Amino acid sequence: MEREKSKKTRIIVFVVCLVCLVLFVVLGFVRINIINKLPTETAGERWANGGKDACLTSCNFSANTNIDTLAIATIRETINDKLKQSSFDVENKDKRVWLDAYSADIGDVEVRGSRSIILKAKGTAVGGDFFAINSFKLVKGNYFSDSDLMNDYVVIDKRLAFNVFGSSDVVGMPIIIGDVSFTVAGVVEPLSGKAGEIAQGTRSRVYVNYNRYFQGKQNSSNEENSKNSKEKKPENKPADNSKITCYQAVLPEPIKEYGHEAVRQAVYNLCGENGYEIVDNSKRYSYKNTWEHLKKLGEDVVVENEMGYMFWENAARINQVYVQIIYVIRLVLIIPVVLWILWFIGRLWGMRKYKTTAELYNAIMDKIYDIRYKRMVKKGKNIF
Repeated sequence: MEREKSKKTRIIVFVVCLVCLVLFVVLGFVRINIINKLPTETAGERWANGGKDACLTSCNFSANTNIDTLAIATIRETINDKLKQSSFDVENKDKRVWLDAYSADIGDVEVRGSRSIILKAKGTAVGGDFFAINSFKLVKGNYFSDSDLMNDYVVIDKRLAFNVFGSSDVVGMPIIIGDVSFTVAGVVEPLSGKAGEIAQGTRSRVYVNYNRYFQGKQNSSNEENSKNSKEKKPENKPADNSKITCYQAVLPEPIKEYGHEAVRQAVYNLCGENGYEIVDNSKRYSYKNTWEHLKKLGEDVVVENEMGYMFWENAARINQVYVQIIYVIRLVLIIPVVLWILWFIGRLWGMRKYKTTAELYNAIMDKIYDIRYKRMVKKGKNIF
């Protein structure tokens, strides 16, 4: 009776361990799915064509750090010097070694299209290779970049396209953002996934060329000042929301931390130790990084800084919490499996008296035969 009870216990333990192992594997796929939901986090893998020799690093600047296009040019020059010292050909126009982008949150903007209504949308002014790094899913048209001959292009999301034009097929249509005229280059999907929905919200999004938008705003401001006061010379002061709050770079990674360190050094040379936060996006969801964040979970929850996080960074931070939760659950699930494996190894160790593999194999087969024999006898079957 005691032996039967022990046998049932072992079966229950084995089934529990098997269920834990299955859940462990399933949650592993869930983790991968969460990580791959954000196209703003995968530029390193895409640039490396699936390899591990490129990294994506982002730098989020605080509201008090005055970063403009001149500062970005300084950062680029420092990174170029670093790459040249490592024998990278950064002057080869046919084959680019690295990408970068910058962006500023311009807040709520008025949008006017072919309809007579004025709508509000969340605006982001972007420059560099923004859409090569942040590859939002295209519905229609194309992206734009600083290398385009014309800088009056704009990308809008599908919600804004339907609200302004009544259709997503609006490539080439004129659109006014604030007081600046643009042409629609492409229509994109909003960020997918729960984190994307939370971070992006329900408001429509518009992405404008940084230089074009603020030049247009400055011209409008100068014209307004000229009308109000012909004697007073208008001041050419940039608007507050012209401050760049996010810089992203995809660099080669011939050795560990090379690209990330190049960006960190360039920003440090410009800003010193304060006013920014650098994130190695390529390692954001690694097990090591997840464990480090779990150890300082309280510090991550209570954030005391003035960083102007863009919505895709907020989405990534939300996903980071999801990954941490999955990490803990998987850790709990794997414990009974590991204990069972250790017990099984202990049982095998008890059979170490067998000197050869053949002897151990024969012993295991004899054990299996005994189990089958006893089972058939119990059922009253004739085994001969």
